[in-house]
Amino acid sequence: MADSTPLLSDSDKPPESKRSFRSLDETIERCIGSFGWLQTFQAILVSFAWVFDAQQTFISVFTDAQPSWHCTDESVCNNSSNICQLPKDAWSWDWPAHTSIISEWGHECSTSFITGLPASSFFMGCLVGGLVLATLADSTIGRKNMLLFSCLMMSLSSIFTVFSSNIWIYSALRFFNGFGRATVGTCALVLSTELVGKRWRGQVGVIGFFCFTLGFLSLPAMAYVNRGSSWRSLYLWISVPTILYCILVHFLVHESPRWLFVKGRKEEAVTTLKSMAHTASALTMSFSNVLIEQESEDDNVDIYSSIKILLNKRWAAQRLAAVMVTGFGIGMVYYGMPLGLGNLSVNLYLGVTLNALSELPASLITFFLIGKINRKESLLGFTILSGRLHGVQHGADIRIRAVPHMREELGHLDGEASACAWGSVQPTAGGCCFTTLPLASLERCMADSIPLLSHWDNPAEPIQPPRSLDETIERCIQDSGWFQIFQAILVSLAWFFDSQQIFISVFTDAEPSWHCTDDSVCNNFSNVCQIPKNSWSWDWPPHASIISEWGLECSTSFITGFPASSFFIGCLVGGLGLATLADSTLGRKNMLLFSCLMMSFSSIVTVFSPNIWIYSALRFFNGFGRATVGTCALVLSTELVGKRWRGQAGVIGFFCFTLGFISLPVMAYVNRGSSWRILYLWISVPTIVYCILVHFFVHESPRWLFVKGRKEEAVTTLKSMAQCDLTMSFSNVLIEQESGNENIYSSIWILMNKRWAAQRLSALMVTAFGIGMVYYGMPLALGNLSVNLYLGVTLNALFELPASLITFFLIDKINRKGSLLGFTILSGICSVLCVVMGRIGPSLQIAMELISFFNTCGAFNMSMIYTLELFPTSVRNSALSMVRQALVLGGAFSPLLVAAGRKNNLISFGVFGIAIGFSGLPLIGLPETRGGTICDTMDEEEHKQNEKPAVAIPSLA
Repeated sequence: MADSTPLLSDSDKPPESKRSFRSLDETIERCIGSFGWLQTFQAILVSFAWVFDAQQTFISVFTDAQPSWHCTDESVCNNSSNICQLPKDAWSWDWPAHTSIISEWGHECSTSFITGLPASSFFMGCLVGGLVLATLADSTIGRKNMLLFSCLMMSLSSIFTVFSSNIWIYSALRFFNGFGRATVGTCALVLSTELVGKRWRGQVGVIGFFCFTLGFLSLPAMAYVNRGSSWRSLYLWISVPTILYCILVHFLVHESPRWLFVKGRKEEAVTTLKSMAHTASALTMSFSNVLIEQESEDDNVDIYSSIKILLNKRWAAQRLAAVMVTGFGIGMVYYGMPLGLGNLSVNLYLGVTLNALSELPASLITFFLIGKINRKESLLGFTILSGRLHGVQHGADIRIRAVPHMREELGHLDGEASACAWGSVQPTAGGCCFTTLPLASLERCMADSIPLLSHWDNPAEPIQPPRSLDETIERCIQDSGWFQIFQAILVSLAWFFDSQQIFISVFTDAEPSWHCTDDSVCNNFSNVCQIPKNSWSWDWPPHASIISEWGLECSTSFITGFPASSFFIGCLVGGLGLATLADSTLGRKNMLLFSCLMMSFSSIVTVFSPNIWIYSALRFFNGFGRATVGTCALVLSTELVGKRWRGQAGVIGFFCFTLGFISLPVMAYVNRGSSWRILYLWISVPTIVYCILVHFFVHESPRWLFVKGRKEEAVTTLKSMAQCDLTMSFSNVLIEQESGNENIYSSIWILMNKRWAAQRLSALMVTAFGIGMVYYGMPLALGNLSVNLYLGVTLNALFELPASLITFFLIDKINRKGSLLGFTILSGICSVLCVVMGRIGPSLQIAMELISFFNTCGAFNMSMIYTLELFPTSVRNSALSMVRQALVLGGAFSPLLVAAGRKNNLISFGVFGIAIGFSGLPLIGLPETRGGTICDTMDEEEHKQNEKPAVAIPSLA
C-alpha cells in the first residue's frame, strides 16, 4: 500500500475518540456517494444479467406450448373435437412439429404431470441452486465471480438443452439450467447496489427490474421471429449472448469493495475504490488503520456460515421467514401467470407481450417512488390488491409486477442486516451498523467518476514551453464542456443522413413480390419472364419500385444493379476529387456543408428521373456529393475536443449512422405502397435544415486554422470553447508549414512521397476495401435470403448498435490493430458459414449473417479511429478520405455480386467472407496507436516515430 497511496503522518491523525469512529458503510459512502459515469456503466452492465434471467425463466411459455391444430378429415373431425379421441390422420398441427416439444415428441395426450415436468424441473433447480449456491457470494467466491459462474452455467446448460432427445433428458437439463440461474438476479442486484452510494441504491436496484422487463419483452419478439422454426433455435438465441455478456463483465466490472473489506482483502478494496474515484490521485489516504472485525472462528468455518448466522440471530430469522413466506406467494403468481396464458382465449405472442409490457409501469412506479413510499406498507398493499383482482387477468398482472421489486428492496435491507451479523459491523438501537473506523481514514474520495481515459491522467509536469500544437491546444479544450459536446453531436449527425443515402436503394431498387392472376399458365414457381404479362401482377402498385415502374423485372443484373453501382462510383470519384479540399482550402466545416448540400439537392432532383439511365446519372452525382460527408464529420468532431474524449467523439458518428440506418426501414414501411420518389424527399429535405444549423452553431477546427496560419481565428474559436478564461499566449507556438503546399492535391503528394505514410495508407486501404464490400453488400444481399426485407434490414441496423457501444466503451482499453484484425477474420468466417447454414435452415443463415455484419461494423468503426490516429493534422482528412474511398470501392463491387448471387449465395456471401477475411493481414506491420498523442505535421510524426524503436512495416506487393 505504501507505493499506491501516501500514508498519513502521525501528526495528521485525529485524536482518538468515540466520535472519530464511523461505520464501514459511512466511510465508503465518501468514496462512491456520487454517481459517476463508470458507476453508471457498471451498474447497468451488471443489471443486464436480468435480461437473460427473464428469458430463461419464461422461455418454456413458447417451447413447451401446445401448438394449434386443424382438421384434415372433416368427416370425423371438427374444431371442438378432442384430438386424443381422433385418428392421427384426421388432424394436423398448424406449424411444423419441431416448433414445440409437445408436438415434436408427441405429448399432446400426455398427462399434465408430464407436459408440466420441464417447467417444474426448472423451478426445482432454481430452489436447489438457491439453497446450495446462495451463500457462496457472501463466503468465498464473491459477488462478481458468483454472477459469472451462474450466468455461464445457465448459458451452457441451455446450449446442451438443444440436443435433448426426449422429455426426460430435456427436464433434467432444465433442472441444471434452473440450478445455474438461481443466483443470477440475487448477485446482480447485490453487486450493482454495492457499487454505488446509498443515495442511488434504490434506483440502481430498479435498473435490474427494467432489464428483466426488457428480457421478458424480447422473448415474444424472438419467438415470433422464429415461429415455424425449431424450439431449439430459441434456446440458442438466448444462450450465446449470455456468454458474450460474461466476457464483458469479467473485464469491465469490479468486485464489490464492501465485500472485499469485509473479507479482509483491504488492498484490493482500495484499488477498486481508486479506479472508481475521480482521478487516480483523488484517494490520498491509507486504509491501513481501518479495523474490520472478522467473524469468530467457531461461526465462520464453512460456506454456509452466513445461513447459520441468520438463523442464530432471532431478529434476522424473523425477518427472513416473513420475507420468504411473502416471496412464496408472489412467486406462485409472478411465474405462474405467464405460463398460464396458453389456457386463455388470447394469442400467445400478444399475451406474453402484454404481460411483459405491464412490467414497465410497475418498474417506473418503483423507480420514481422508491425514495418516497414505505417498503412494508406498499408491499402489503400490492399483494392484497393482486389477490383481490386475480380474476381480472391483466388488472392483477400490472400490480403483481411491482411486488418483486419491493421484495428485493426489503431483501437488500435484510442483506445489510446480515452484514451486521458478520461481526464487521454491529447493529444499534437505531438500526445502524458501526465499526471501529477513524474519521480521518477518508478525507477526500471520489467526487465524480473516473475519467474516460485514465492512462492520460499523468502527474503535472514542471512548467515548460509547449512542445507541440497538440499539447498547446489540449490545455484549452481538454475538458469537454456542454458546448463542445453539443457541437460534436451536431457535426456527427451528418452520419445520420449519410447512411440513409447509402442504403435507400435497398428499398427503392428492390424487385417487388408478385402473384398469379391466371392459374392455368402461372404458379408461384414460374419465371415472370417466361409467362404472359397478363397472367401475373405486382403485389404493390408499380410506382413502389424502379424495377416495377420501368419494367425492369427481366433486365440483366448489370442494368438492375447499375444505379447502386453508379452511386458508389460517384462516391469513389467524389472522394478522389474532393478529398483534399478539407485539408487545403475549404476547411472541415465548409467541406461538410458543401457535401451535405450537394447530396441533398442531387437527391431532390432524383425524384424527377424519367428512366433508369437518368436515375443512375443522378445517383452518381448523389454519391459524388456524399463522398466526404462522413470523413469531414469524423475529423471535425474529433478535432473540436481534447484527446481524452477523441475516441468517444468519433464513435458518436457511428451511433448516428446506425440511427439513420434504423430509420430507413421505418420510413420505407410507413411509405410502402407509395412512390419510391417520396422516400427520396423524406431523406433530402431534413438535410437542408441540418446544414443551416451547422452553419450557425459549429466552429471551424482550431487545429486546421493554426496549421493554415489563421492564428487569430483559431484563438477566437478556442476562447469560445474554453471552460475558463483563456489567458495564455499563442505567440510562441511555432507551426511548421508543410513544404510544397501549393495546390489542392498537395496533401496527397505528401502522403505518397513519404514512404512510411504510403505504406500505412496502402495497408489501411486494402483492409478498407474488404470491409466496404461486406459492409455495403450484406444489407443489399438480404433480398437473396429467406427473410422479410423490412425485418432483415431492421435487424442489420440494430446490430450496428452493439458494435458502436462496444467501440464506445472499449475504445480506451483495446488495441486498434489487434481488434481490427480480429473483427475482419471473424466476419469472414461467419460470412462463409452463412452459405453453409443456408442449406440447414433460414434461421441459422440469418444468424450467421447478423454476426458477420456485427463484426464488419466493429471493423468499420475501428478502421476509422485507427486511421485518425495514424496520420497528422495536415493530411488527416486526406488520408481518411482515401481509406473511405477504398471502402466505397469495395461497396461498388457489392451490387454486382449481390445480383449475381441471387441464384447462388456462394457468389455473394462466399466472396464477401474471403475478401474481408484476408483484407486485415496487411495491418500486421503497422504501429499501435492506443494511448498515444496525435501530431500536426509530417515532420512531427516522423520525429515521434524516430524516438520509438524502429517498427518494421512490410511492403505490399
